[in-house]
Amino acid sequence: MKQITTCALLLFTFFISIQLNAQSPSADQLVKEFLGDQKYQSSISDNPGLIEYLKIKSTEGYKIDTVAIVKFNQLPVLPQILYMKNEITPSEFAAAAKADGFNFLLYSFPGIEKGVFRLDASDNTIIVIQSNEYINKQVRNR
Repeated sequence: MKQITTCALLLFTFFISIQLNAQSPSADQLVKEFLGDQKYQSSISDNPGLIEYLKIKSTEGYKIDTVAIVKFNQLPVLPQILYMKNEITPSEFAAAAKADGFNFLLYSFPGIEKGVFRLDASDNTIIVIQSNEYINKQVRNR
């Protein structure tokens, strides 16, 4: 009986870990989705620094968080968000960021180099956008 329980526990743990990994794309997958297969493959050998930069940007280039209303109200609204060159609202971006398979690389923020901005007033969601300088420093430190 103890062996059956142990086996069931191991199988349960295995399936849970597979499910968690299936929901979170790897940095490589995010970069490949952004660049496309052909450009990704050629960049691996021709421009590996670009691949490393995009990997870090896709995972560490931003942070979505929730803050107290007092702090939220002090922050500026993110002025413009583009998803694959189409404008979306901050609330739409906040909802997308919570979804499985979110890829930060598919979004751009014209005129924004870095900063902290409010996104969604319904839950006081903010975004911290890291600068290119910060991302480059992370690349150099690896």
